[in-house]
Amino acid sequence: MSEYADELDPSFANLIVYIGQMAAMAFGDLADAAGNRIEADLAAAGAFVEMLGMLQEKTRGNLTAAEAKVLEGLLYDLRLRYVQAQGDQKRIITPLTGADHFPRHRDVPRRADDRL
Repeated sequence: MSEYADELDPSFANLIVYIGQMAAMAFGDLADAAGNRIEADLAAAGAFVEMLGMLQEKTRGNLTAAEAKVLEGLLYDLRLRYVQAQGDQKRIITPLTGADHFPRHRDVPRRADDRL
């Protein structure tokens, strides 16, 4: 094991902090460069959270313990913030109910050239 195995690479730290700040701005928690409050955009905030999650998955096993801990902590906080921002809407995917659950058989063509 390298003597640098538990160090936090400054470039990696800057990247994840930058993405975290972009998520915070999308949540409406940070002001823009001019000091103006930004309206919350949960779709954008969710995209930044997903981006960090993807980065975590793609770098799994290649990060130092310090890097993994910082990324995991940031992701935990942002995921919690995402749930809080949704308020009463805790579902990311809304389940289909009733007639919306399955398409009616007459609405689904059997073959590409078979238009009902």
